Formats: sequence, structure tokens, C-alpha cells
Amino acid sequence: MSTVTYTSGEQDGTQYTSKDVVARIRKLRKNKKMSMYMLALNAGLNNTVIQRVERGEREPRIGTLFKIIDGLEMSPAEFFRDFAEY
Repeated sequence: MSTVTYTSGEQDGTQYTSKDVVARIRKLRKNKKMSMYMLALNAGLNNTVIQRVERGEREPRIGTLFKIIDGLEMSPAEFFRDFAEY
């Protein structure tokens, strides 16, 4: 997995890497007591996509990331708003 740095677009200069995004996905999924399989079902994705993303074997494209966020039952704004907490 390459190291991509994302910027929040906010004036605070918040930046995070793709590893940070994956860690946030995993943490939110576990906090919701959701299996990878259930997240995949909720997101409309194949279970192997979630597995590869969480293992760091695959960086999710933006469309896949939005599906995962939707599968976590939250909006992209919610996912990124409190990013610093994770």
C-alpha cells in the first residue's frame, strides 16, 4: 500500500494517510460490533474487498470508501469530522 496523504480541507491543516483511514474503518467497525462480512453486506461489497482493505493489501478507491462509510451507517462528513479522535 502506498502512503497517500489526505488533507481535510479545513483551515486546521488536518492530514492523514491511507493507513489512518483503514485504522478508522477497522475501529468504527469493531465499535459497532460488526464483522467484516456484515460490513461487506451493508456496503454492497465482496467480503474479500473489506479483508484486503483492513489488512493493508488494497487501498480503497473513493467510490469503495464511500460504500464502506455507508456500510458503517454514517455519512462521509461524520467519518472525517471526528477523525482526530481515532
